[in-house]
Amino acid sequence: MYKIWDTEFSDIKSIANDPRCKTKYGALQTLIRWGVPLEQAVVPPTKPVVCWDTEFPSMSALARDPRCEVKYITLMKRLAAGWPLEKATVAQRRLICWGDTFYGIRAVSNDPRCQVSYSTLRKRVALGQPLEQATSRLPLGLEEKDA
Repeated sequence: MYKIWDTEFSDIKSIANDPRCKTKYGALQTLIRWGVPLEQAVVPPTKPVVCWDTEFPSMSALARDPRCEVKYITLMKRLAAGWPLEKATVAQRRLICWGDTFYGIRAVSNDPRCQVSYSTLRKRVALGQPLEQATSRLPLGLEEKDA
């Protein structure tokens, strides 16, 4: 049982169907699962988000900004857990590959020098292959031979 607006609801879907709820059913389910209070979950934020001295119309717009190093869902989970906004936008894992610093395996996989997909890169690194070698098209365990 859920209680909001002095009304009791049997499930989340009935709350989402109420005209006073401004959040779609799937988003409402996710927000409640993350522990966001029901009163906040039913009303999308109306005020802009300010990060890096820049105003964004929404949290999703902030997540799409190239300076945000994490996905929208990661950003929202971190904020729900009480992280400060700017810290929540930073990837926690810094990697060195080709002499450059990357913030996570996804950033390495997005680099044009990486010749494999994100999932392949992630699997290879998890198996213990060195990062730079894992970005090569060569199958796991094979090394380039000098010509």
